[in-house]
Amino acid sequence: MIMKDIETIRKENAARLLGKGGLIRQAELARRMRISPAQVQQWKAGYRIPESESCRRIEKAAELPVGWMDQDHAGIGMDAEYCLLAGSARPELEVIAPSSPETASGLIPQARALVEQIITKSKENKLSEGDIALLISTVTRLSGDK
Repeated sequence: MIMKDIETIRKENAARLLGKGGLIRQAELARRMRISPAQVQQWKAGYRIPESESCRRIEKAAELPVGWMDQDHAGIGMDAEYCLLAGSARPELEVIAPSSPETASGLIPQARALVEQIITKSKENKLSEGDIALLISTVTRLSGDK
């Protein structure tokens, strides 16, 4: 297994975050961060790589968990990640990750209880990087079971 350096990971994550089907639009990220859209475009295009402080600001502006920009997300479908991120920009995925017992009513009771616990812990910022990696891996595996 080849280990990527942090610059490569951040470059890929910026492109993933801002690319087609990404979590946030470039203009919206620039507005939330109070920076120029040109700077965001440079991150997206890979001309510049965000430094650590910028990565934390990106995560906050995009409502991502702290450290998301520093984790390798290659091979993980964006839908799997959307399912695990509180405050997702994709509310239509509530079917997969319901935010209330009413929207979870179609799930079997054990699954509903697990989903509700995951959402609660996510909102409380009590999921570790290992927890998130395991959840993403599980959702990705299950999404292939269609």
